[in-house]
Amino acid sequence: FGIGVGTTTPGAAFAIATSTAGLNTAMLLSNLGSGYTFWAQDEANDTTPFVIDAAGNVGIGTTGLGAKLDVNGTSNFNGTWNAGYSSDYVMQVGIDGVSANSYGLMIKAGTTGTGKIGFDDGGTADGRGRIWYDHSNDSMAVYTAGAEAVRILNTGNVGIGTTSPTATLTTNGHIQTGGAKPAISACGTGTTEIHGTDQAGKVTVG
Repeated sequence: FGIGVGTTTPGAAFAIATSTAGLNTAMLLSNLGSGYTFWAQDEANDTTPFVIDAAGNVGIGTTGLGAKLDVNGTSNFNGTWNAGYSSDYVMQVGIDGVSANSYGLMIKAGTTGTGKIGFDDGGTADGRGRIWYDHSNDSMAVYTAGAEAVRILNTGNVGIGTTSPTATLTTNGHIQTGGAKPAISACGTGTTEIHGTDQAGKVTVG
């Protein structure tokens, strides 16, 4: 049994349909007071309903609305989520003016998956700039201009220009120091080795 408005074949307990040309609103709710415009619950005395208040705020699982969309519980997004926060940021994590607490952003993936943050200008599918965490081997990579620039292995080894650093710091290219006294210091109790030559075939130490 169902009640149909504008239809003789209601597919639910209450159904509204419109086929009038130019009429693009099937149902209109006008709230002239201060109470809730819409309230839907899935059990008697439901304390976590779906509501729309008089200001147009939407609440899912809560009636204490503090924003345009207020969700109490775990939310899953499958697709693109566009959120405009300000002219400089599209999303903010945390609460303004609260310094005593810690807030963060958690990106979860499977044990063989990859957590990703991308920075794109529309030209690269995965983003011109990226930060990837590979859970299959617990390594992290930083990409610039669409190519990997830095790799950190689960051993703590850092590679610049290489994806397989064999030392604490491994580079594929030149290292240059600057300042009044440019220097590279090696500290430890083992042997310090310096390998390499300049274009003239010389190694300079000191």
